[in-house]
Amino acid sequence: MDQQLNSNTRAFARYSRNVTTNITPGILPEYTTAAPAGAHNAVAGLNQVIRPTLINEFRASYSRNTLHQGPGFKTDINFAQQLGLKNTMSRDPEFNALPTVAMAGYTSLGGSALITHLSRNGAASIPTLII
Repeated sequence: MDQQLNSNTRAFARYSRNVTTNITPGILPEYTTAAPAGAHNAVAGLNQVIRPTLINEFRASYSRNTLHQGPGFKTDINFAQQLGLKNTMSRDPEFNALPTVAMAGYTSLGGSALITHLSRNGAASIPTLII
């Protein structure tokens, strides 16, 4: 949104949202990786000519980005525990998968690890320019 409020004041605001899920197939369907991600961004600004030699500018922004990566399926079976491996899996059944086993020169076998990332950023500025 862009708006000319009067001859000396102009305002704008923008919002964007991007939500996606990347699916990476594995050797077997149980080893599919799902990575839902989201990004939200907002910005607003106000420009004001107070007098010909004094300009006021205000800007504010906010962004939030999330990334979760894990198995592409939900199961209550803790594959690692069944193999006798301890402390390798999430307590959340959404992220239970067979641990990845990899040998040099061969395709790896196993599910993806749990990756979770969240970041939030905000900023504001109020510079005044005097000429």
